[in-house]
Amino acid sequence: MKLLTRYLFRQLLAPTLLALVAFAGAVWVSQALRFVDLIVNQGLSVLAFLYLTGLLVPSLVLVVLPFAAFIGALAGYQKLRAESELSVCRAAGLSDWQLAKGAMVLGSLFMVVSLVVSLYVMPSAYRHFRTLQHDLSRDVSAVAIQTGVFTSLTSGLTVHVSERLPSGELGGILVHDTRRPHGAVTLLADRGDLVRGATGPLLVLREGSYQERARDGSLSVVYFDDTTVDLTAGLEDDFDRALKTREMFLGELFATAAVAENQRQRRLMLVEAHERLSWPLVSLALPLLAAATVLGNRAVRDGGWRVSLLATAMAIGVVALTLTTNNVAKNDLALLPALYAVPLVAIALAVFTLLRGGLVQPVPRPRAAA
Repeated sequence: MKLLTRYLFRQLLAPTLLALVAFAGAVWVSQALRFVDLIVNQGLSVLAFLYLTGLLVPSLVLVVLPFAAFIGALAGYQKLRAESELSVCRAAGLSDWQLAKGAMVLGSLFMVVSLVVSLYVMPSAYRHFRTLQHDLSRDVSAVAIQTGVFTSLTSGLTVHVSERLPSGELGGILVHDTRRPHGAVTLLADRGDLVRGATGPLLVLREGSYQERARDGSLSVVYFDDTTVDLTAGLEDDFDRALKTREMFLGELFATAAVAENQRQRRLMLVEAHERLSWPLVSLALPLLAAATVLGNRAVRDGGWRVSLLATAMAIGVVALTLTTNNVAKNDLALLPALYAVPLVAIALAVFTLLRGGLVQPVPRPRAAA
């Protein structure tokens, strides 16, 4: 890498990394808030919570990589332009294409990183995330029942405990269960305890009543000496066999599509596979568009918001068209080539602009009359 290219690359890399951390952090916080109940209601430690939500970071980074590269390239070249460094380089005989090599290196680097994350890191992390989430839902130590508080242990199951007895058992237990297909039931028990079962945590109730309201409105009450409530009933039982598309590696996606039971599943698998391969191209297209817009608008002397607005509008257009094509391709596989065509056309237009010498050529000043 030549000295000038290394210098330009460093000028673009710093704002890119800053934007990447800011974007990824903001998106991570919005996603992590969904799992705060694991700390509040299930007694998950802060370190375990950070580890669990940290497994979502690769999928978040994959989304924000192109935007970070675009912001870094746009901010870097605007800074060089404002400090007249681009003018000095042009005066030394450097072309726009030579000045854009910094963006080319940055985009190529992020494209490779995006490809690695897309094909290996993201499916590995998300598969581990779902495995850990599955294990936590079936771990007695993760079930924290607070006295005097209505606690939702799983979807459709609410438990209230009045006190903890000196023996370590739970006292004054109310269980409201809406997971049953024939209607909701309410169980009241004097005491009970959490135990580990074959499939997960069980709540053993002793000396209580089982109340169920029939469809005609009548209430039936059955008294029991002891009974058991499965806290994992209704959860996914085929976890190990039913992988989601985000968990699958590229080969698994194509293999599943080949033996798909219906056309809809086949389309989803193929679109996911080709999206993994085509999305990294956006990480190259956006910084090149930023470079082409800034370097190609020599006639704009203020170098301010007009150039940034134009570059941002083009970047949003590329991303929006890519996402729209992805959604439409789920219904028509004939549009799969368009997943690659959109970023490749953007790259070609940016390269053509840089080789041509700009979008807007400077207007020569009229000579003063003698």
